Amino acid sequence: MINVLLFVFVFVCLYTDLKSRKIYNKIVLAGFVSAWVLHLVSQGIAAGTKYTFYGFFTGVALLLVPYLVGGMGAGDVKMLGVIGAFAGSGRVVQIMLASALAGGVIALVTILKEGGGGRRMKNLLLSFYCFLFTRRKEHLAGLEDGNRPGKTLPYGVILALGVVIIYLLNSFNYSLPGFSALP
Repeated sequence: MINVLLFVFVFVCLYTDLKSRKIYNKIVLAGFVSAWVLHLVSQGIAAGTKYTFYGFFTGVALLLVPYLVGGMGAGDVKMLGVIGAFAGSGRVVQIMLASALAGGVIALVTILKEGGGGRRMKNLLLSFYCFLFTRRKEHLAGLEDGNRPGKTLPYGVILALGVVIIYLLNSFNYSLPGFSALP
């Protein structure tokens, strides 16, 4: 039942993120409460609360720095937190790693497909080099492309891919090294 509700939550977030580029607080709250209640019923009050909150805060912590530097919206952070509330702190780390890999592959394919990868890499390295030595954010502003908003993929899509990848691996009785299978 927990896995079914996790997938319902993820796909509702996927839909709203693709449609309006938002993950709504009502959805996040409903997902969190659902995870918490299910863990309370299945594990008891103390263990269920601990499992839910540890998972939630682990998920939030994984995306807190990218959010603080402006790399993503708060909805994405809260979505990963609720994924953690459902899946637990160990599994949410796996999901984030799978999401990062999937996002990297998608970004690489996009860059190769659109061309200009060399120019983008040169701009990225030059801007980062200037920022490193001056600590002025103006150098990082040069990384923004005027056409960028239309070409980005909402991060909720990437997180949904991570959930699907990890649960598919688990269905084949495979787990990423260093992590145990889902309870």
